[in-house]
Amino acid sequence: MLRINLEITAGARDDRPAADRAVGARTAFASYSSKDRARVLDRVAAVRIAAGLDIFLDCLSLNPGEAWKPRLAQEIRARDLFLLFWSPDSAQSQWVEWEWRTALAEKGEAGMQLHPLATGVMPPEELKHLHFGDVYMLVREAGEAKKPPAAG
Repeated sequence: MLRINLEITAGARDDRPAADRAVGARTAFASYSSKDRARVLDRVAAVRIAAGLDIFLDCLSLNPGEAWKPRLAQEIRARDLFLLFWSPDSAQSQWVEWEWRTALAEKGEAGMQLHPLATGVMPPEELKHLHFGDVYMLVREAGEAKKPPAAG
C-alpha cells in the first residue's frame, strides 16, 4: 500500500517568462483597444495559425446580451496567456487597463505576453521594468513615414 499526500490549491502561478510558457500554452486572452482591432485581428490570426492557440477576443467570443465584464474576468483567469497589444490607444483605454491589472493580479507577469503595436508608447508604471520595444515596429513605422499621403 502506498500513501500519497496531495495538496490542490487554487491560483497556482507559473513564474516562467511568458515566452517560455507560450510553448505549452493552449489558450490566450487578447487585450487591446477597439481602435486597434483590425491590426490585432491580423496578429491574432497569425498567432492562431503559428501556435495553434485558442484566443479569446471580445468581438468574436461574447454573445449579444451577455454580461461582458464578469465574462472577461473569467476568461482572463482561465486562459493560459494574457496577450497585451500595446499602442497609444490601449495606453489610454480604461478597459485595457482593467484587463491588464486583472491579469497581473491573477497570473503575474509570467502569464503576460507583450505585443507592441507602436514605438515610443510608455508602459504602465507597474510594468515599466519590462521591455515594450519592438524592432519590427520601428521598421513598420519607417515604411509608413515614406508613403505619400493618400489622395482624398
